Amino acid sequence: MPRFTQAYLLAACAVVALPTALVAQRARQATDCPEPGNAQFQDPERPTRELPQPQFIRGPNPVYPAALQHRSVAGKVGLQFVVRCDGRADSNTVAVVYATDTAFIRPAVFAVLRSVYRPGLFHGKRVAASVMQVVKFTPPPTKRTKPGT
Repeated sequence: MPRFTQAYLLAACAVVALPTALVAQRARQATDCPEPGNAQFQDPERPTRELPQPQFIRGPNPVYPAALQHRSVAGKVGLQFVVRCDGRADSNTVAVVYATDTAFIRPAVFAVLRSVYRPGLFHGKRVAASVMQVVKFTPPPTKRTKPGT
């Protein structure tokens, strides 16, 4: 491969990687939220896994997908994500653990990202913590028509 092409590829990779690194750095600075895995939070008497977990406070009800209304089936989506110390889910960390139907995934993620949580605590300080949440979907009631109308 010519040297010019190699240099161009390296420069292109650097341009792609640089914004991602800056976004992550700015996100850490903006939240000013230490993570429980950092050395300043290591306590041999209280392992990190014993953190008080974030708790759901409020959020929108998940919208039942229009594509599934004709089937009228219930469903669940298991999501794992990090709740930042400001009580919001970090959109970069949302991962689907399981879903009974792929049509439920988008509304479940939408509901989680707009929800508010009580952040995790460690030694009395708010910290980012990973949580697993199950979002349940129930089909909307079907409209019944009276016979003869």
